[in-house]
Amino acid sequence: MTRHRRPSVTDVRFTAAPEYIQGSGLLGWAKFTVGDFAIDGVTVRRLTSGVLSLSYPERPGANGKRWPIVRPKSSQARRDIERQVLSAILPSRGSCSEAAR
Repeated sequence: MTRHRRPSVTDVRFTAAPEYIQGSGLLGWAKFTVGDFAIDGVTVRRLTSGVLSLSYPERPGANGKRWPIVRPKSSQARRDIERQVLSAILPSRGSCSEAAR
C-alpha cells in the first residue's frame, strides 16, 4: 500500500475577479507552486452551497469534452491543496463570508 505524501503548496498568489463577476460565484484566480511545478489559472469559486472550491484549468477535446490540463492525483491531494491555497488567500481577504464580496 502506498502512503499518501501531503503536497506542500508555496508561493500562493491571488487575483480577484471584478466585482460584477463575483456575484456569479467566481471569486478570482490562484497561482501557486506544488513541489517543482507552478500551477496557474486555477479558479477560486464559491459554490451555491457556500463552500469555497478550486477549479483547475481544462482544454476542450476534438469532441467538445473538457480535459484537465493539470489536476490533483487523488481526492486527498485535492483536499490538501485546496486547504493550503484557501488558507493562504483568506487571511488577506478577510473571513470566508467576506471572500465573495
